[in-house]
Amino acid sequence: MATNQQLTTIKCLILDHFFTFNELSTIISYTPDLRRLHFSHTHERDTTIESMSSIALTNLTYLSLRIFSLNFHDFEIFIGKIHSKLITLSVNISSNDITYLDAYRWERLILQHLSQLERFSFQYLDHVDNEHHRYFEGLNQFCSAFWIKRQ
Repeated sequence: MATNQQLTTIKCLILDHFFTFNELSTIISYTPDLRRLHFSHTHERDTTIESMSSIALTNLTYLSLRIFSLNFHDFEIFIGKIHSKLITLSVNISSNDITYLDAYRWERLILQHLSQLERFSFQYLDHVDNEHHRYFEGLNQFCSAFWIKRQ
């Protein structure tokens, strides 16, 4: 964890490299004034997300993530550990976990942890096979009153 002498005044940070959540937590502990953050997460090297400390980013309003091979449950835990006032969340996901397409899970996550969110961008990439074809009907969940009200 950073000491007062090690803190920076960086307000925008673009990490164009793959990090685990624990590595990210260490890096941003030096940036209490951070307002905008963009980073890529890789799950292959990550340890258990539950062991990650909470991250207080009271000035953070913009978060852009590229996520590879992380399940939605662990993503929810990560978002729950960030204490910020996010206005914009942009998520680009490459995963085989179709739970990312569950609009009701997103709705619950936004209501519980992202109450000030105004802009939400979401891209999901999966290799389509017969098992996942059945889920396309579930995409209609994103047409509920919750989502329509936020267009």
